[in-house]
Amino acid sequence: MAFGSIYYKGAPTAWSQGQLYVKDATSWKPVVHLYEKTAPTVWTERFNADLTPPAAPPLFVNTYDAAARTMTTTFTASADADVTGMCCKISATGYPTQPGVYTSADSPTTVQADGTQFWSWTTTPGGKSTRKHVGFANSKKYYMSAWSRDASGNWSAPVSYTWTFAAAPAPVKTLTTKTAYVYTTDSGAWRSAYGWRSGYDLYQGGTYNDQGFWFYGTAISTLLKNAYDITSVQIYVQRSSSSHGISGAGNIMIGHHALTSQPSGSPGTNAVQGEYNAVDLGRGAGAWVTLNNTWDTEFKAGTFRGLGIMYTTTSVTSSYYNIVYGKGTSSGRLKFTWREYV
Repeated sequence: MAFGSIYYKGAPTAWSQGQLYVKDATSWKPVVHLYEKTAPTVWTERFNADLTPPAAPPLFVNTYDAAARTMTTTFTASADADVTGMCCKISATGYPTQPGVYTSADSPTTVQADGTQFWSWTTTPGGKSTRKHVGFANSKKYYMSAWSRDASGNWSAPVSYTWTFAAAPAPVKTLTTKTAYVYTTDSGAWRSAYGWRSGYDLYQGGTYNDQGFWFYGTAISTLLKNAYDITSVQIYVQRSSSSHGISGAGNIMIGHHALTSQPSGSPGTNAVQGEYNAVDLGRGAGAWVTLNNTWDTEFKAGTFRGLGIMYTTTSVTSSYYNIVYGKGTSSGRLKFTWREYV
């Protein structure tokens, strides 16, 4: 057991405690034992230095709060009889180095997880001390080292630990119903023998066996890119009030196409397809029409980019010969209702 103290006078009235060293042929070495001759044949030991470090802290336990990015650490000091306390350091760049000199001011209850070092005071061998660490970053690796110190100022070897703080929890998403409209960017009618008509009206059948196109660019697939499912797709259709076809209910045959805009020539393989009798309208009448729900997947994927009208007839008195309004009117406006996680 160490006993005795060595003091040196650093000023006329100031004494400081220190360690005595002696230089041999090669280096300075600490004095471990100091004796005084108290009688002609009697030497009395006055100083016995303790140069044996204590054992490393045998235990520290971490508990985490992943959401708050905090950690609480409980340290247990070594059981050496002369242990006076412990020190811990945390670093985000590698194992910390051995601590220096500390006072009670270096023992905060809450410690930042940014490399802050702190002294955890305890006077009981085997005693415990708890500290809370805050400010951790998600998915980042941290390094911790802890030491014991005895009454003679000897530091133990470190006990070390690494961990990667938990990743940020995934946000909780809710399946939400959304509704939005898509408007035409262009429209027109194609006649196989004469090309595109002037104007924006869509023609279905008639003398030149026209087919009509509503164009929307890529707006449909952009709107639905995050859709979990599609509840309904509706289109507003208004038949022209001009004198054409029959005055009674004309059969509007709505199909789909893959064009984003009007081409300079023939629509080719992108002609209106899959047309069916979606609604019957008199001249000037308009209505919202719910489209075939088997098209929903293709709308989301961008396979079906636009809609149109088509029916193979050259009769101008057939109920299948119709003219429908396009760009610049409400005719062709789409209404989508879908669900997505937000």
